[in-house]
Amino acid sequence: MSILPPKVEQNGKVGLRFSEKVFVPDFVTDGNQGSSTNKRRLTALDKINVSRDVADVSLVINSKVDPKDIKYFLSITEWTEESIGIYMNVTTPLLISKGIKRD
Repeated sequence: MSILPPKVEQNGKVGLRFSEKVFVPDFVTDGNQGSSTNKRRLTALDKINVSRDVADVSLVINSKVDPKDIKYFLSITEWTEESIGIYMNVTTPLLISKGIKRD
């Protein structure tokens, strides 16, 4: 399985699509109904700690800003067999794209 090129929007939404169907954990759905899009959510997706439980995120910065100075948090907006939607809220947005080259 591989992650297809992500869709990144200016508002902080990142869409990760997979080359194959993935398992949707029971804490996201009730596990008893048809497709994952029709399942009842047992845990609110915004309660999941994405950085700890789902994915490691590394920022690649073109400017001279230290990536450690950029503060952000991640939340899952959607989780299906085909994709995961993640919202990246940057609390220090003025540090991004501070240089001549866009980050």
